[in-house]
Amino acid sequence: MKKIRIFISSPGDVHQERQIAYKVITEISKQFSKYVTVEVLMWENFPLTAESTFQEGINYFLNADVIDIAVFILWSRMGTPLCKKFLRPDGTPYQSGTEYEFDLMMDLYKKKGWPRILTYVKQSSQTPNLTDLHELEDFFNQKKKLDNFISEHFRDSETNSNYAYMQFGENASFEHKFREHLRALIKAQIGDIGNLCEWEGNPYVGLSSYEFSQSDIFFGRRQLIYDTASMMVDFQHPRWGRASSCWARVARESHRLSKPAYCPSSAEAA
Repeated sequence: MKKIRIFISSPGDVHQERQIAYKVITEISKQFSKYVTVEVLMWENFPLTAESTFQEGINYFLNADVIDIAVFILWSRMGTPLCKKFLRPDGTPYQSGTEYEFDLMMDLYKKKGWPRILTYVKQSSQTPNLTDLHELEDFFNQKKKLDNFISEHFRDSETNSNYAYMQFGENASFEHKFREHLRALIKAQIGDIGNLCEWEGNPYVGLSSYEFSQSDIFFGRRQLIYDTASMMVDFQHPRWGRASSCWARVARESHRLSKPAYCPSSAEAA
């Protein structure tokens, strides 16, 4: 059976989006399980050891086999500069591991025709801590590095053309776009296999509640779930004390456990 390896790279300010990407890949891998095996590569899941740097450890697992799809998620940061072991061809240091990994994947594509590269840039605003001047300065420096990265890697001044990257605002939008894009890339690799939405028996459950096992044929209120969970996390009531933190934990769990019901033949509601 064919194996597809998907690498997710990003700075540290899009942790929630990384978890969404992992969840989407896991769900899609189940839908395609008859045709392909999908492996997710994230540095959090690598057994990185102390005798090497983070980037050296990540490279070890990236080089273990072919990377079929590389996913980059960006928002307001580029990350921490790499050590002198990792330099650009012109001898200058990389701004971060994310930039290094992007160049690595792009070089592989130019030489071997893989991986396919998906890049997503979050457009919603982020408010820096105005009471800490060092944090405020770091915020603007990171944003400047990100803008330079996009200008350098996605805009060709000689041909006056732009290379493709996707923008998104809310997490529900990212989840929907990434699911559609990933499904298209996987289907392109394994060929036409028809409609994946298979179900035996009556799909309607009457007055009973829907279960996770039925998620392949039902879809719904992703944006409402994200908005509600975000409000619960952000909400702090001075008189509730421990109760408010309890609700925050419930909200975080709802992000982790909520599984979007989704039918491949249907357009997902915004």
